[in-house]
Amino acid sequence: SPHGSSQVQVSGTLRLHGQDHPMTLTFSVQSDSGDQLQASTHFEVPYEKWGLRNPSNFLLHVNGSVDIDIHAVGELAPGAAHP
Repeated sequence: SPHGSSQVQVSGTLRLHGQDHPMTLTFSVQSDSGDQLQASTHFEVPYEKWGLRNPSNFLLHVNGSVDIDIHAVGELAPGAAHP
């Protein structure tokens, strides 16, 4: 929607330490009355399942995954199409 709230899905590949991980993220997008957009999403990266070293040691103990939150702000470029 040109104004208000929308949800969009973005598909792509996240590459970590040379390993590709296909992902589809759902972004919540908020548009104001101007051309400014705000988007946010959340996903988890499971260390060992994705071949990464778990950073736990004898002093630090962490969960088996890390939560990632993305918050982005942008502007529509002149001439950008509005659905």
